Order: sequence, then C-alpha cells, then structure tokens
Amino acid sequence: MEFPRKRIAVGARIRDEQGRLLLVKPAYRDGWLIPGGVVDADESPGDGLLRELREELGLSLPLGALLCVDYVAAGAAYGEGLHLLFDGGCLDAAQVYALVITDPELVALQWVPPLEAQALLVPSLAQRLRSLEQAAPGGLLYLENGLPLAS
Repeated sequence: MEFPRKRIAVGARIRDEQGRLLLVKPAYRDGWLIPGGVVDADESPGDGLLRELREELGLSLPLGALLCVDYVAAGAAYGEGLHLLFDGGCLDAAQVYALVITDPELVALQWVPPLEAQALLVPSLAQRLRSLEQAAPGGLLYLENGLPLAS
C-alpha cells in the first residue's frame, strides 16, 4: 500500500521590540514571506525551521511554541500541504541590527508593523496571520486554507 505524501512548510513569527514582524523576500517567487521554508525528507518540522533560520539569516533561536497548523489544499503551483507556524520570539535591538541575509534564496528583509505586513505578504500567509491574531490567546490553532473551521 502506498500512502499519500504531503508537503510540510514551517515559518517563524519573529518580532522586534516595537512589535514589528520580520519579513523576507525570496528570489524565487513574488510577495513577501516570514522566515522559514519547506521541511526536508527525514527532517522534523522543528529541525527544519531551525535549519532554515540558520541558513537564511544566520539566526540560532530556540524552537518556540507551535502557534498554528494550517492545511492548504492543492493549487495551481503547489500540491497540498501542512504549514506550521511557530513563535520565533522577540529580537532585541542588537540582534535586529546584526541581522543579515546569509542565503541567496533571499533578496531582502524588512521589519513591518503587523497591519502593514498584510498588504505585503503572499495572500495565504496574510490570511494565516490574520486568523492567528483574531484567535483567543494561547493554545494551538487549527486552520484550513488559512481559516478556522466553522463551529
């Protein structure tokens, strides 16, 4: 019996002391993202996120709490997948100042207030973050295509 395979992507919601979100601009697609990427074969989501943060930004952060799991249906460009969003914590002024891109997959980074970030992020990620902000604090949020299930 062959089981279906799903893509797993991970991201970190990283903030600075002013509450701004860290956004990154990939070279390989339109729109802005949060730091993270696709989990490799035989790699845990947590290890994948920590690897992506080190590779892309030279960041060594502890793995934060899992904030949400989002099932994303297949689209024209990608097959279905699970997107896991972790808390990347808050970087202090020295960490923000020292932050540099260390991977050619990224062409830019910026710190953006959360409301302004909505207009820059790819739509699926913007919806995921909106749902997370609208949810009650604490606990793990489950989404499908960026939206909570109707109760």
